[in-house]
Amino acid sequence: VMSPAETAYRHGAKAGLDKLAVEVASLGQDIDPNQGKTIKIAAKQVCPVSAQDLMPALSGAALGQALKDAETRWIASGFTLTKDDLID
Repeated sequence: VMSPAETAYRHGAKAGLDKLAVEVASLGQDIDPNQGKTIKIAAKQVCPVSAQDLMPALSGAALGQALKDAETRWIASGFTLTKDDLID
């Protein structure tokens, strides 16, 4: 299940904010302004690792899996890991 921040990264700030609103409403809570700020920042992020960064060492399915793994780790870090962190 995607977090509101990941939803914003993949589908835009509005989708992330909508997901957050549904989640907090279902818990009877108010939206923390910091969460809204985090979602807006997440929506503007670009994964620091591209296929070119991993080629020619990887290709085909291995390249695709490595990119997916790097993106997953980057998202889990709150979009803070650098290209060097993700490639090492």
